[in-house]
Amino acid sequence: MKKFNAFISQVLVFVLISAVLTGCGGSTNNTSASTSTTESAASTQEKSSETSAASNQFKDHIEISLALWDINTNWTDGKDAVYNKISKDLNITLKATNLSWDSYGEKINIWAASGSLPDVFSTGALGTKTFSDWVEQGVVKQLPDLSKYPNLNKYMNLPDSQVTKYNGNSYAIPRLCYTDANWWAGDRAILVRKDWMEKLGYTNEPKNFEEFLQMLKDFSTKNPDGTKGVIGITTSQIGACYADWIFFGFSGMSPITNLWYKDANGKYMPSFMAPGTLEGFKALRRMYTEGVLDKDFATIKGDVGFDKFAGGKAGAIFWSTYLDHQRDYVYNKWTKNYPDKEYLDNMTPIHIWPAPDGNRYHFIQPAAWSESYINNNVDDKKLDRILSLYDYLISDEGTELLRYGIKDKDYTKAGDKIAITRPKDPTTGQFKPLADIYPFTAGFPFLVQWGQQITYADPGYNQDILKLGKDNLDWYLKYTKAPAVNLAVTNIITPAKLKFQWFDLVLNDMVKITLGTESVDKMYKDMIDNYNKKGLQEMINEVNAEATKQGIK
Repeated sequence: MKKFNAFISQVLVFVLISAVLTGCGGSTNNTSASTSTTESAASTQEKSSETSAASNQFKDHIEISLALWDINTNWTDGKDAVYNKISKDLNITLKATNLSWDSYGEKINIWAASGSLPDVFSTGALGTKTFSDWVEQGVVKQLPDLSKYPNLNKYMNLPDSQVTKYNGNSYAIPRLCYTDANWWAGDRAILVRKDWMEKLGYTNEPKNFEEFLQMLKDFSTKNPDGTKGVIGITTSQIGACYADWIFFGFSGMSPITNLWYKDANGKYMPSFMAPGTLEGFKALRRMYTEGVLDKDFATIKGDVGFDKFAGGKAGAIFWSTYLDHQRDYVYNKWTKNYPDKEYLDNMTPIHIWPAPDGNRYHFIQPAAWSESYINNNVDDKKLDRILSLYDYLISDEGTELLRYGIKDKDYTKAGDKIAITRPKDPTTGQFKPLADIYPFTAGFPFLVQWGQQITYADPGYNQDILKLGKDNLDWYLKYTKAPAVNLAVTNIITPAKLKFQWFDLVLNDMVKITLGTESVDKMYKDMIDNYNKKGLQEMINEVNAEATKQGIK
């Protein structure tokens, strides 16, 4: 784990607490981790502003409405000490609406069109026509001078935060995930039933697509538990999105992610045109026609796919080994269905096989795939309170509150070391999830930033989930490489690029090609021809011209 541990010590900016991972073990009720603050502008935190309701700044009580994914609204009964502290210190009441992963974009667009957006909301619109339309139509608030909010100001001055600018002004706050894009590697994975692999004689993971396909067939036709109708592999609630994992073994990159590679002529091209992409589509077609891919993969919503996998009705799932993804969608369901079966004895990720060039590749994308906005109808007084809230949430104090709970009750801090002291679950011996004690901490910590590296360094996290996730990430960091893409090109905005939104286009075509009856070669060619009619070549020309103008090599 040397590479994993070495990187933790270098965490910048939004990872406000960089805990030494070797402190994650131990069986006592106190688990310690070392935390530090670097001298860079990214992570040097100024003490958060005083947030007393009695201060002049916060003398007027303000209600703030917000919409966010996975937010638990069970903290409104007055019993949640974390929410109560924030509410009291900032003299605010928060009214939250949970966003569904299945329909958040549609819901937000309806709110925007009808003028009924909440005060604060999160989505993923950067680099799209939706973003430029919102700015030009006055839907979202332009951020003012942030010098009054020191922590937020430093955060917004980071290089990765510049993607929220339009004509030189910022209109959103990026929800940064990782300080190193390579750490996205664990966010695309295939989880499989380890016990089934072993019972079927698979002592090693598949070395190529053919072996992978055969293993999935065996899960179904030779199911070791004797279960009939088992699916080889299912998908997450975001339909075919996470199925882009399969392309890493062919083109080395996701075709649906806004990535740009250089072709043989030195021209930047979108990832769905990379050599090997066609073979990735052919692999998905074979998985479907040969009966191993869930026949409902294109329409799966909610927790259906996760329920199939964690309920023994599927041998694998296109998903992720990032800790919260494991916990919320696999671990919790698995332990409920099989309380007598150890998680690590039955679950494992399998790693991607080498691409045709002999290299193994991992998932990569920009630091922020989503962002939060402030409704342009918010007045100056409420805007100040919202920005004060954001400033607090990314301060050391705010981060610790939302990640570890109440100081000297749920954790203690001595110097740069944090010790978790909250209760343990008597059945599992693991610390109780903080959200079980304070429902407010489910979802809300991610309003400003995902900060996923903080999670990997959490000394109170479930040790089984942590081990699986860390081991998988460390394997990818050691044995794979990022595709040869330039993330600076990803962040380029041009008129044609704003009009050509390929995520939805390619995702829909991925489904069509997988389910189709015409040859994959023909359907892929038709796909590119259709994109040319939608402005593909104009986008490529504009992006390359802008890259040259910006000096991007």
